[in-house]
Amino acid sequence: MSAEDVVPARSSDALATVAESLPLVVVLDATALALAVLLAVTVGFDTTLTGRGPLALTFFLIVPGWCLLRAFRVAPTSATMLGAVGVSIALTFLGGQVLVAWGWGLWRASTVAVCLLCAAVLVRDLGRERAARPEGTRT
Repeated sequence: MSAEDVVPARSSDALATVAESLPLVVVLDATALALAVLLAVTVGFDTTLTGRGPLALTFFLIVPGWCLLRAFRVAPTSATMLGAVGVSIALTFLGGQVLVAWGWGLWRASTVAVCLLCAAVLVRDLGRERAARPEGTRT
């Protein structure tokens, strides 16, 4: 008797098979879209989610820059990922300066607006990726 006979197959094997068949850019776009929607709902409805701070930090460190780079169809490489973090930090600083300079205290509304704008860009990008693939192929 081998270990494969005793231990059943893990359910994550099916998830790994699906993840292997998707292009990296689709996985990254879908993850960023999930972050944007979750943060928009969390901040918009003023929920007291335990991980709200780390969620917002993760969003504002990655997603706005990733959306801007994907809007210009930049290929996903390690340099692009690093660039997305840098662009996100710069956009967050500029947005904060605009809110402070003009005396707008609408941090909740501006956060939801940024999340929805990023979600719209990501949905458009996912649609472009789907249209670019030939019918019947997964990769």
